Amino acid sequence: MISTAHLDERKETTSPTLVVLTFFYNRAEVALKSVRSVLDALPANSLLIVVDDGSSDNLAASLQELEEDQRLVVKHQQNLGFTASLSKWTSEYIDKLNPTYIAIHGSGDKAHPEKFRKQIEYLENNLRAVAVGTSHRLIAGHSGAVVSSKESKSDRKLDLTKTVPFTHGSVLYRSADFAAVGGYDTFFKYCQDWELYTRLCKRGDLHCLPDVLYDRYVMPDGVSQSTATKWKQLVYRDCAVAAAKDQELYLEKKRQIEELGVEAVAFSPEAVRSYLGAQFTQILLGDFKTALDWTDLLRARIPRLRFSQTVLAGFLRLGRVTRCNLLVSSTYRAYRLMKSQFKRKPAQS
Repeated sequence: MISTAHLDERKETTSPTLVVLTFFYNRAEVALKSVRSVLDALPANSLLIVVDDGSSDNLAASLQELEEDQRLVVKHQQNLGFTASLSKWTSEYIDKLNPTYIAIHGSGDKAHPEKFRKQIEYLENNLRAVAVGTSHRLIAGHSGAVVSSKESKSDRKLDLTKTVPFTHGSVLYRSADFAAVGGYDTFFKYCQDWELYTRLCKRGDLHCLPDVLYDRYVMPDGVSQSTATKWKQLVYRDCAVAAAKDQELYLEKKRQIEELGVEAVAFSPEAVRSYLGAQFTQILLGDFKTALDWTDLLRARIPRLRFSQTVLAGFLRLGRVTRCNLLVSSTYRAYRLMKSQFKRKPAQS
């Protein structure tokens, strides 16, 4: 087991520049590559904290060859879940070590070598910024194929009422600002990051670098692969968007979730678009089984989508039967692109 005895010694000598935390529940097969990518990108005087959230596979053994790296600390705990672990360990390490910056790395994801250096450099040169994310690639975990590349056109200030252009694992925070707003809200079982951003932006600016410096892997056991959990995730996303728009609306949505439960909360048009986007992602990944689960769910929960989802279900089943997933995915993507072009208003002369 990796030793953590050097942690207190490191704490006594200096406050680290950066503390990165990553949380694993199993995924031993991708842990070494993911963790090594962070270590390769870490600046001097920094630490990587790996939290093993009660894994039942050989996660600890998979990291054994890195045990001599004094920048790595592995903490083992009984399973708490991502939300509770995230809140617990971010607060604890900010209090313990007082790092200048803090970041969360997604389990199984990959940091590019220049990621942290460029982000720290940006924050040092832009004192109004409290956090900075990066453009990223979305990669199918089972095949390694690049599904999409989400690139920001500039390091623009964000409008959180519309979207977040970066993924959670790409963001670097000023620890002082992160702590000042109270860190992650444990009410949010999903979309903790989005709600956090709404509070952070009251202290300063959030930016996104145009450079692609992070690879997000969509894993078979991830939240986005389950329609049941993804549905809940999108309800919390809707609540986070409300926090960015209007405090009264946000408090009302939060009350509904607390009193009625996630399943009973009404869905906004933005949430419906998110549901369709989640389904579209599964089609691009070639995961027609999950995409079909989405068609069943959307037909049952949103009546106005019954016809279009029934047609889509037939399209997807054809792809599964003929095993032409790639062809069907490409055809559907082209259809969506053409549809979006027709919806655009003609330019004013």
